[in-house]
Amino acid sequence: MELDYWKGKYNRFTMTEIPEGFSRRQGMGIGLISRYAGLYLKTIFHKKDNPQKSNVYIVKGSITAEFRRIWNIQDDYEKKCRDNHIHHCIDAIVVGCIGKREYDLMAQFYRDEEKYRWEKKKKPFFKKPWETFTQDMLSLKDEVLTVHFNPSNFTKKAHKKVFTPKGIFVAQGDCARVKLHKESYFGAIEQKGEIKYVMRKELSALKIEDIKNIVDAVVKEKVLAVVKKKGFKQAMAEPIYMNEDKRILIKKVRLFVSQTNPLIVKKHRDLSSKEYKQNYYVDNEGNLMIAMYEGVKKNGKIDREITVVNNLEAAKFFRQSQKNNAEKQLISHLSPKNGYPLKTVLTQKQLVLMYEDSPKEIKLRDTKNMVKRLYQVVEIEKDGRVKLKFHQEARSEGLNKNSAAFKIQDTPESLYRHTKSNLKVLVNGVDFKINILGEISLI
Repeated sequence: MELDYWKGKYNRFTMTEIPEGFSRRQGMGIGLISRYAGLYLKTIFHKKDNPQKSNVYIVKGSITAEFRRIWNIQDDYEKKCRDNHIHHCIDAIVVGCIGKREYDLMAQFYRDEEKYRWEKKKKPFFKKPWETFTQDMLSLKDEVLTVHFNPSNFTKKAHKKVFTPKGIFVAQGDCARVKLHKESYFGAIEQKGEIKYVMRKELSALKIEDIKNIVDAVVKEKVLAVVKKKGFKQAMAEPIYMNEDKRILIKKVRLFVSQTNPLIVKKHRDLSSKEYKQNYYVDNEGNLMIAMYEGVKKNGKIDREITVVNNLEAAKFFRQSQKNNAEKQLISHLSPKNGYPLKTVLTQKQLVLMYEDSPKEIKLRDTKNMVKRLYQVVEIEKDGRVKLKFHQEARSEGLNKNSAAFKIQDTPESLYRHTKSNLKVLVNGVDFKINILGEISLI
């Protein structure tokens, strides 16, 4: 442990790049929270035989790690894997199995281990909490459902009591508890009868691939000439002049963007004579929900339609409505194109059970099978594609997106990206309900 401490300290002094992963500041934060939580709990829980003594003790993370290694849950030189949420469950069980007796036994175990290593004596053995402890801990990922409880605050409105000479009134806020759009605004220009969208950007912030998208041909020519002469990196670090004799700098440039259907936030105060220049244009930040409609074509095949509701559209609706069932009114019960009936509605962070062909495949009593089927909606794209992440998956980046249909397999896919045609799910709160213990029942 002491060697690990000094090795880590030396590495942090000599490193030139900050590695990805669990940062030290997170560990400090957890330690501080544990300290104050422990002090608070010590005021509540006391020993029965001696009320003056607390029945609460804090186990440090380094001690927990040592017991994971001693009990063969983790290899001696293996770095703790945080890719799966189950590691929290394992740590909680390990902490629950550590008491004063285990601390004393660990000290004796270290002494015996030194004797085994240097004096070639008998290899020490540390007794486990129960015989199959290690196997049970390693099999938790096949038996435990990770329940994500994410209540939506989208419809909540701030309000407070205001005391006036005429009485007490309730003042209601006008806000949205989610990002409605991205920060950058777009402009609109017309070229050869076609409306194109542009974005203003600092010259020093340009990337080499942005140069070809510069709107003004003269400015593009000036920038390209300097880049060709000095190289891109040096050109961006030095001033580029529109007119060097008059010392007129190029500070910002307008770039064409790939956006073809931006959102309209509001109109300008001073309206242009051209209609396409009268609005503030922005890019969508996210979508709140997707409504899926299902019907049958004339040829007997099942057909689906979708309606995606973005955050800005939903915020405008909730602004005008204070009803509890506002979400149900936000979408139509019939599809706008063919009048198909509403099948289901998916929202962000919602849990779903996936199936291959039929909902009858789902066996609620088969926990190992249910573990492989439970996913969470993590993103709804504007074209209707839905990203679903495995419920135990703790990583937020670097996941491979699988666009194929769902299949039960030994190692579940971390992330699916499904279209309306291959999205086959039962929805939490609609088709089934799940409690904090991971117990599922059909509705």
